[in-house]
Amino acid sequence: MANIITGILNHHQGKGERSPFGTGSLFVSATGTAGTVVVSSAGNRSVRIQGFGDSTSNAIFDETVFAR
Repeated sequence: MANIITGILNHHQGKGERSPFGTGSLFVSATGTAGTVVVSSAGNRSVRIQGFGDSTSNAIFDETVFAR
């Protein structure tokens, strides 16, 4: 899972995608800040994707993707 998440983050960072609320990267693997998308492992075969708007108290998008 770590390699998949790293690949996703590197792809989007390489494209220069930035948060609309600052100069940081749009996609991150750690704690989200306003205007970021957090991509993290949710187990051996799943990835959790959370999107934050102007607040990190309530994600505007929160889904877990499972591999079959």
